[in-house]
Amino acid sequence: MTAAKALPFEVQTDILTNEWKLLQEEKHPKTDISKIRIDVYWSYFFALKNSFGNIKYPVVSKVVKTLLSLSHGNADVERGFSTSALILTDNRASMSEKTLNSYMIVKYALKMCNNLPHTVPIAKELLNLARTAHQKYDEYLKEKRKTRT
Repeated sequence: MTAAKALPFEVQTDILTNEWKLLQEEKHPKTDISKIRIDVYWSYFFALKNSFGNIKYPVVSKVVKTLLSLSHGNADVERGFSTSALILTDNRASMSEKTLNSYMIVKYALKMCNNLPHTVPIAKELLNLARTAHQKYDEYLKEKRKTRT
């Protein structure tokens, strides 16, 4: 209840309490809950419907989804700052935010391919975008120059 009261939206605590009590009597998934992810476990209950076809536990679902979306730490954010610091060297101190974001997108995409550039899947759409990139960049620079004058 304490967590529900601290949420940025109003939670009807009496309905939440009733739904929670009913949920305790619900059949649980027939798997070892210590071996499944918490979101997979809860998705079983989010999918339950009542006899009218409505979500069976709407208030519990909303509260649990909100609580599951909270960050459990700041390691990802700190890692992002560290990566930015490695990219923004003294030689690159004047790099624009847009360029930094683009650089990090490429870096993270490569990381998903185990830092092996030759394993990156290249779709036709990506090739087409690459062909027109220089032209679009020139247009972007012209537009930027116009706005300065």
